[in-house]
Amino acid sequence: MIHGSLAFSQPLATSYSRSTSSLAMSAESAPTPPPLKSLLVVGAGVLGRRIATRYVGEKVGLVTCETRSETAHKDILAELPFLAAFDPKNPDPKGCVRTKDQGLTAWNIFLKFGPQNFDNVVFCAPPSGNEDYVQEVKDALKMWNRRGRFLFTSSSAVYGDTLTEVVTEGSALKDPLENPRVAKLLEAEAAVQRIGGTIVRLSGLYHETRGAHAYFLKQGTSPSFGGSLVNQIHYDDAASLCVASLLRGEKGAVYMGCDNVPTTRSDIASAAAEAKGVAAPGCVFTGETPKEGEGGGGRAMCNDVTREQLVVDTEACVLQELHGKAMTAPG
Repeated sequence: MIHGSLAFSQPLATSYSRSTSSLAMSAESAPTPPPLKSLLVVGAGVLGRRIATRYVGEKVGLVTCETRSETAHKDILAELPFLAAFDPKNPDPKGCVRTKDQGLTAWNIFLKFGPQNFDNVVFCAPPSGNEDYVQEVKDALKMWNRRGRFLFTSSSAVYGDTLTEVVTEGSALKDPLENPRVAKLLEAEAAVQRIGGTIVRLSGLYHETRGAHAYFLKQGTSPSFGGSLVNQIHYDDAASLCVASLLRGEKGAVYMGCDNVPTTRSDIASAAAEAKGVAAPGCVFTGETPKEGEGGGGRAMCNDVTREQLVVDTEACVLQELHGKAMTAPG
């Protein structure tokens, strides 16, 4: 399947004949459209911008994107023409790109009339470079009015490595005491779930020039085990999965984002080398085969439950795309 083409189940449209009686239907008898729901995207990076685009495409409501600084605002406005620049004179500036500080300033002003809030919120800012990641998530929770969904994009890294079992949505997690990054993610997840927020744990995100395939080619050699399993999901599929979680997901649920095609590091590197036209194997892996319980062997993930509950398809496979030369690695 070509990336970015997630299949969504849509309700069948009712067919009306253009008869005199139907044209004369009164406004009172016409169906009332569902109310629009605003969305705040915290973290307007690669994933956040694609989530915003898909949400707007669903004609659900206005989207506001929030960043840490104004550095990328010019690029965001150019890429997402449906957004406006932040207007400090507007006490409830939905439909714009803004910084967190700008949002808080507007929120404090608007408190005189009622708290500024959003029906749906997606927190997809990465934990890297963030001194207090959990507090950032808690601050975003304050912007949610609970009419829709609060979605936190976590990582499949919270799951334990296993060579003998398939990892699903409810599989055992790593011990947070042994991994600071996992501890940070799980603490943020707990804060979200305490008030009914939704979690989606994404596996390795990739697109044409970003992801494991590009990293392995750039490195050339790796001390890791080449037979270690890698689970991935294309950015487009991840964005569509997130929007499906907002529109059809359950509050408090945990979903998983992966392509259901766990692949070894060696196979990814070889396919990337072929797609790029460089000598195989693309990357030499020198690590030894790990034993069960040692870690480093990866995990085979399956998100059948997520795909069934949200009525989505996340089976775009990086190997198919690489063999089809649909992607290029950076030179």
